[in-house]
Amino acid sequence: MTVPPYVCACLNVLFSAYISDKIKRRGYVNACNFFIAIIGFIVLETTSTPGARYVGTFFAAVGAFPGIAITIAWNSNNIQDSPTKRAVGIALQSSAGSCGGIIGSYIYVAADKPEYRKGHAVMIGLNSLSFLRKVLPFGEC
Repeated sequence: MTVPPYVCACLNVLFSAYISDKIKRRGYVNACNFFIAIIGFIVLETTSTPGARYVGTFFAAVGAFPGIAITIAWNSNNIQDSPTKRAVGIALQSSAGSCGGIIGSYIYVAADKPEYRKGHAVMIGLNSLSFLRKVLPFGEC
C-alpha cells in the first residue's frame, strides 16, 4: 500500500514541472503544491482512522515531492553567469537540502509513533512558511 502515494507524487512532479516550465512561474506552481501538502499534513495531524490517514498521505506526498524538482530547476535557471557558478549553486542547494534528512530524524522520532503529531505539526509550519513566501509580495515568483 506504499506504492500508490509515490506513483501519484511522481505523476505530479512531471505535471508540475511541465506546467511551471510552460507558464514560466515556478513559484506559483510550488505554492499550489505546498498548499496541497499542508492539507495532507493537516489530515494526518487531525485524524486517526486508517482510511483518512492514507488519503492524507496521498496529499502530503503529492504536494511535497514536486517542490524539490521545481526548486532545483528554478535555481539552475536563475544562475546564468557560467556553468561553474551554476554547478556550485546547485551543489550548495543540494547540500543544504540534505540537512532536511537530519532534521527529519529529530522531528519524526519513534516515541511519537504511530501518530507522529510533532513531526506533522512541524511540516505544517514549514510548508505554510514556504507557501506564504511564494504568495506574499516579496518578489517575483
